[in-house]
Amino acid sequence: MLKQFQMFESNSHSKYQIGWKPVTEQVEATVKEILQVEYGLVGVASVEQVCEWEVMSNNFRVRFSDGKTEDVLMRKHIQHGDATSLTIMNSAMDFLYHRGIMVPRTICASGLRQVVWHEPSSSYWQVFKFIPGDHYCGSEEELADAARHVARLNRAMKGLLLDPAISDLELRLTLPRWKEFIEAGSGSDLELDHLLVECEELVSKQIAAVERVPYPGDDHEETQQVLHTDLHPLNFIFQDGCVRAILDFGNMVKGNVCVDVANACHRLVRQHVVYQGAPWQETLAVGVSIFFESYLSENPGLREELKRVPYFMKDKILRNLEGCLSLYRAGKWTHEVALKEITKQTGLLLETDLLAMACARYFR
Repeated sequence: MLKQFQMFESNSHSKYQIGWKPVTEQVEATVKEILQVEYGLVGVASVEQVCEWEVMSNNFRVRFSDGKTEDVLMRKHIQHGDATSLTIMNSAMDFLYHRGIMVPRTICASGLRQVVWHEPSSSYWQVFKFIPGDHYCGSEEELADAARHVARLNRAMKGLLLDPAISDLELRLTLPRWKEFIEAGSGSDLELDHLLVECEELVSKQIAAVERVPYPGDDHEETQQVLHTDLHPLNFIFQDGCVRAILDFGNMVKGNVCVDVANACHRLVRQHVVYQGAPWQETLAVGVSIFFESYLSENPGLREELKRVPYFMKDKILRNLEGCLSLYRAGKWTHEVALKEITKQTGLLLETDLLAMACARYFR
């Protein structure tokens, strides 16, 4: 599979135009019930689900027939099964909104509740004001605006209290763990286990490269803060070339701000390369330059710290791989979900050396 991988090719986060599909009668009935009972909203004209691969949540656009009630977005939280994590997420979004960050706005249920528990579906549900637009496409205009908004977000999140309930970064994949994951699938005919064998050398090399450098994430107290950690193209809503919202604050952790910058730089610049439709050799350095110029226009004090971004790109993907493989081996992810996500992450890992060279050229 990796033998056929082309650098900076489209992946599951490259489809930027948002589409909607019909839902089943059962789902529509559930949505109508929750809106009427918990929110006092009636007269639903249509319910549509977003046409995207959804792991953390299901998202539905609801339109009303009275011509007055504005569309809403209903979210069924799949991975968040406890009220504490949702309370932290919503408190953070409220904090950010009042500091000028473009985040979705919750519509409260009766009793000013931001989320409601629906027993028949065994899930928490939440309603947001609907934000029209599409995801980040990768144009130069959108890349520059996204980078500026990431910088503002990082600056604002520095003011969030380091709540004890917010976890630290997930574990990073180590060489013994990597060998363990491969050996667990020894003799298997599953496609994922073949993939792990095929990319054994690649991942081992990147683990060694990261482990040769003392972890730089904890030696500067001023860079420790709450992080978004999932700033990829589908977690932005754009309209007319401008950011309208940054989405999905359900994976917040504590760590070095460069973790967020590195992930955003990699994911946004690679989509810029994809969108341009030209060889990456012609567009990668341009994208890296646009990202850092725009980011530093809002956060100039981080220039020296951002020279570490290439390290954190590799570090973040290795942490993602550890998390994905752990969920799969524990039986919490299906083979299909794990294969799709791990294929994407190993592809991203292949790109980090090229991004590191582009970053080094920018900062020299």
